[in-house]
Amino acid sequence: MQQSLLWLSQGKTVKEIAVLHGVKEETIRTHRRNWRHHKIEAIWEGKRSGHPRILQAVHQAQILSWIDSDTLNSEQIRQRLYEQYQIEICQETLRRFLRASGIVYKRTRHSLKKKML
Repeated sequence: MQQSLLWLSQGKTVKEIAVLHGVKEETIRTHRRNWRHHKIEAIWEGKRSGHPRILQAVHQAQILSWIDSDTLNSEQIRQRLYEQYQIEICQETLRRFLRASGIVYKRTRHSLKKKML
């Protein structure tokens, strides 16, 4: 935020600063608005805790062991998590964790060809 305010005082445009920071223009406008209303207090940013993680380390390790031992889709993993730990997570949260863990998977598809053989 401090760098944004310095650049604004030097005459750079909001668009230029947003590109330099890699953020949206509205973020820079918010910084400027906060500075105008709160001055020095606007610069101080406290700790932002955010939403607590649903998947703790023990759950993450369990998911990875399930994947190593069996072929599961995300819905099956969600069901196992609920059955064993009573944790409800959305598929997107699970998919983000899998991507972050380096797991590449494809959606399980059912084939009629296998049933005919």
